[in-house]
Amino acid sequence: MRPYPGRPDCDRAMRVLWEYVDEALTSTTARAIGSHLETCERCNPHLTGARAFLRAVGACDRWSRAPASLRVRVFRMRSTREMDR
Repeated sequence: MRPYPGRPDCDRAMRVLWEYVDEALTSTTARAIGSHLETCERCNPHLTGARAFLRAVGACDRWSRAPASLRVRVFRMRSTREMDR
């Protein structure tokens, strides 16, 4: 990996990091940003971290429910706040 000269490129890459990881950029922009993120010693750890975060979220059990006691407390809090409005 090499340091990437020019802070403006790093700033731009950080602004669109999540769009890049989500594949929401145009192909031309994705190539340019991806090239920078893959080779920049300053930005690459952010890319690695974003990918690790998404893997961890993806590995979570999406179908488990909160315990009944917690759900009751949340609904009570919500009702109380709505009544205060």
